[in-house]
Amino acid sequence: MKEPKKDYLAILMIGAGSSYARGPDRQDTIDRCCKIAVSDWGSLYDLGGKETTINVVDVTGYDKVWWDSRGVHTADDPKDDAVLTVEQVKVTLPKRRRR
Repeated sequence: MKEPKKDYLAILMIGAGSSYARGPDRQDTIDRCCKIAVSDWGSLYDLGGKETTINVVDVTGYDKVWWDSRGVHTADDPKDDAVLTVEQVKVTLPKRRRR
């Protein structure tokens, strides 16, 4: 039987929101999340070149995932909700591109 293709979710929590990326390559997903966060939040926060923590979750096999302050969830019904391990990765955010 063929192994399912890996699927990663990278999340950067900021203020009352977040930025995220999802994909099959762990490092690419982290890098895209960093770029998206700077693009999303760079006009409100001084992020470029700053160190932060990205939450990385292996979501292989789950089509629907969502997150809140309690963690990453896989189902709307709490009794069907799988507990997913969140790995915290330190990164330096890229500089904001000026337009």
